[in-house]
Amino acid sequence: MDCTVFENKVFIPQKSPLKDIVHYFWQVQRKNCVVSNETILPKGITEIIFSFSDEQALFESEAIDKYQMPKCFINGYNTIPFHLQLPKYQNLFGVQLLPSAIKKIFGVNTGELLNRCIDLTLIDKRMETMWHQMSEKRTFNEKVRLFSTFALKEDKDTDRRVQLLDTFLNDTINNQILSATALSQIVNYSIRNLSRKIKNLSGMNTEEFIWHKKYLRSLHYIHDTDFSLTEIAYKSGFADQAHFTKSFKHFTHLLPSDYRKQKSQMTGHIYR
Repeated sequence: MDCTVFENKVFIPQKSPLKDIVHYFWQVQRKNCVVSNETILPKGITEIIFSFSDEQALFESEAIDKYQMPKCFINGYNTIPFHLQLPKYQNLFGVQLLPSAIKKIFGVNTGELLNRCIDLTLIDKRMETMWHQMSEKRTFNEKVRLFSTFALKEDKDTDRRVQLLDTFLNDTINNQILSATALSQIVNYSIRNLSRKIKNLSGMNTEEFIWHKKYLRSLHYIHDTDFSLTEIAYKSGFADQAHFTKSFKHFTHLLPSDYRKQKSQMTGHIYR
């Protein structure tokens, strides 16, 4: 990617209750010198993004016609790639939330946000004020404190079983990829009730999300290792390389080898 990054910061909460709400905060300020288009592959995250850029990116996907991104939006899980036409300068602050936190804070099931980027001020009018308050904060840490204070005030006790599901949904690499039966035994839900819970938290049923999780693991292996595609298929839980290639193309519209050639420094991001 040919651009000038002025600032790129990340903060990962280490203590409860904040770490039970926010997976991490991030900030990017950059000038896009040559690159004008970005493709974002499904990355298994749910997040809010505040944009303080003078111009906003143009967004489109196979499910959504091209439109200008709002200055404050929320994005659920994605199972298709998104395409952005980038402005020359970007100033973004993001909050990756655990799936259950969206329901607690904004009263919306994360599953309703599948493959959607929605103006968050339409869901919660307080985000208009939050955006203005954020824009007045000079540092990354000040923005983190502002949102943390807001989120903690909205926090409600979370059932231990939902916390376990949050961990399963949110951790792409470290957790074992379980079967629906094994997961239902761990969280003490019937298979039917488990599928309903995961549907509310992700927009996918249990089997669909397990398939999605295998893809996400393979994405990270392709990006971060030199493993052969056969090795990646095995390590990601696919029966064989053919099944892996078909699944990867389903979610990304790319062959695994093509992604490896086109990948940028950021996992799941391709710049052209």
